[in-house]
Amino acid sequence: RIHGVQETQRFIWPYFTPIHEERPLAPWAPPNAPTGDGRSYTDHRHLKPEERQELMEDLAGSMNYHSAASVGNIHRLLQQPLIRGQEDDLRSALMHSSGDALAYVCTDIQRLPANRFAKDDLVNQLILWRLEKPLAPMVALTIDSSALLKRVQQIVREVITPSWMANPPADVGLAKAGTLKADHWRWLFAVHVPLAVLSLWRETSPLASPDAQRMTSVVETTMHLSCASLVMTKRSLSLERRNLFRHLLRLHVLGLRQDFPGWIFPSHHLAFHIFDGMENFGGVRNCWGFPFELTIGKLQRIPNNHISGQFERTMLHSFCKGATFRQWLMRSDAPPILRYCLELVDAAYNYRHTPNALSTNSSTPPDSSTTVDVADTLESESLTTAFAGYNLGLPDSKHKIPSPPILTKLLGQEPFECYSRVPGSKGYYTIPKKGALGNSYICFKPQGRYRPGEPWKAGQIQHIFRKTSSGPLQVAVHRSQATNIAQPFSGFSEHGFEAALFSTEFSNNLEVLNFDQIAAHTARWNLTRDLVAVVNLCMVSRLCAKLWHV
Repeated sequence: RIHGVQETQRFIWPYFTPIHEERPLAPWAPPNAPTGDGRSYTDHRHLKPEERQELMEDLAGSMNYHSAASVGNIHRLLQQPLIRGQEDDLRSALMHSSGDALAYVCTDIQRLPANRFAKDDLVNQLILWRLEKPLAPMVALTIDSSALLKRVQQIVREVITPSWMANPPADVGLAKAGTLKADHWRWLFAVHVPLAVLSLWRETSPLASPDAQRMTSVVETTMHLSCASLVMTKRSLSLERRNLFRHLLRLHVLGLRQDFPGWIFPSHHLAFHIFDGMENFGGVRNCWGFPFELTIGKLQRIPNNHISGQFERTMLHSFCKGATFRQWLMRSDAPPILRYCLELVDAAYNYRHTPNALSTNSSTPPDSSTTVDVADTLESESLTTAFAGYNLGLPDSKHKIPSPPILTKLLGQEPFECYSRVPGSKGYYTIPKKGALGNSYICFKPQGRYRPGEPWKAGQIQHIFRKTSSGPLQVAVHRSQATNIAQPFSGFSEHGFEAALFSTEFSNNLEVLNFDQIAAHTARWNLTRDLVAVVNLCMVSRLCAKLWHV
């Protein structure tokens, strides 16, 4: 038996494989090995759906931790490639699992043995089921990861973004880039990775690679993950958005199973529980770690003497005192002299604060803090009311500039006042020559108030002004010219990623817009000398009317 038979487990004569001799002739024997009661190993029950569900629930309720863990191990064993003649290795591995786990999997795949059965019968049913499936390993799709990494790094270097957006290091993906912060990962999958994947592997892209045609499924798999991350970080998460997130995550995991067989990990299962967290605790903004990372950065900048024993007490007391003092200085009803002191405190301790309550915490500070000169007074009541309607902060009078002649000619009269920078719903809106270039690029609706999900146009702010003392704040923009070529970045707007291809040229005509026509800032990347990709950075997405079945 030790040196003459291939089987290492128990067997019934003549169902064995000799090593040195021919298999014995037994014309009277059935084709399959019988059990002790005369049944064939191929006999199994045909359960109705409700019977199968009830039995699986009963088995799951009686399992301990070891049995529950064995279910996942059995799944992995049955998914592995199998070579004919090596069934005993699979049998030996399955025999280490508990009977409850084996019965659970057999019930799940409709291979529960008929009548009474033992552990061997369960294992035999699983092996017979496995032999009916493809045995050869599934081939994973090969991708040119080096080309994709180079494209991502190129986009990080070349993309123009507003100052409030945290761009990852230019050498992202390499060891010398260090550990990325959470905000870097967030914007990497919100802007840079989608632009890289769509520009590299979309056939209609001007920069498409030669293998773009066979990479369609990889593009969709990647974009489903990016869109899921965009949906989960929205300011509000309705039931429709939560269902959309789960639907996109499901499509991403199914895409991984199709393109990269075997590339499935417990984290993919755990990700679906984010949906439960959204339902119980609200949006991920209620529990993400950006505020804590900012706090850590502030603590690291507190001066200390590095003496053990005093270090923690010094940091704790300094932080609490500073936080209380700053909270008092940042009160909306603080007198101008204290608001001026706030500027001095910020400069002394390298602190920054966002211009309004709607700004999201970021690991990268805004381009500058909002300050008020002692000699300046507050703006008129009409301006205060207008900005409150747009959820914007008040513009700083120190950013007033003379009215340019071209604006006077456009309006037919000299405007009441002009600004080089005003607070936006996130960060600042600026004119090109008076601040970060990315703050001047916007997307807008040409006519009427913009609603999330509506079509938009891209443009650049040229002037910020009020026509009269009681009039609303407005902007004059140059619109990006449209292009007639195919749009490689379209197709995912309903899922949260809104991008389009425009000409690098701007219209010569100025368009006057109200602030409620502006959607958000944009990220712009020049693909060629004539074409630019524009990404809408609006933090609110459309609500889809569909129902997603997951």
